[in-house]
Amino acid sequence: MMPAEKYSYLSSRIVREIAKFGGPLTGLVPELVEQRVRQKVAEKHSFATKTHLL
Repeated sequence: MMPAEKYSYLSSRIVREIAKFGGPLTGLVPELVEQRVRQKVAEKHSFATKTHLL
């Protein structure tokens, strides 16, 4: 499946980095993708926090 032209040259790594530091993703990816990326970032942060407490 091909992305819409307005999303075709955007690096997923950049999107993840922006999300990791709490930056805005509006206009970079569709809303559903933003929600999923933020969920993944939160899960990784939660896991890392729990791991360091042991």
